[in-house]
Amino acid sequence: MNDFKKEKKLFLATSISMILVVSLSVIFVHFRAMNSDKDTMKIMINENQVINDNTVLLNVNPDELYWESSDSNVALVDGKTVKGLKEGSTTITLKDLNGKEYKRITIKVLKDK
Repeated sequence: MNDFKKEKKLFLATSISMILVVSLSVIFVHFRAMNSDKDTMKIMINENQVINDNTVLLNVNPDELYWESSDSNVALVDGKTVKGLKEGSTTITLKDLNGKEYKRITIKVLKDK
């Protein structure tokens, strides 16, 4: 019986460790996504560009994510395509349907050459 108790304790400790590792991994992925604000896209007025984003989010349904522009006078987002409308800067944000933010990209719209 003593060996059984030791095995049970070892199993519980291993299970808790695995849960902790998975939880920390999810937190790290979310933290990394939210702190990659150094991402910048430069586009010209009237140019369309696809957002080249490889953010991997665990436990998030990709069908429930969308990009939103903070200034739709400077750039619009349709799906994963950004269109420059007028010179300036704006931030596009990857959000879920509850409004939780996962990533931000600065968009710089430049005048035509």
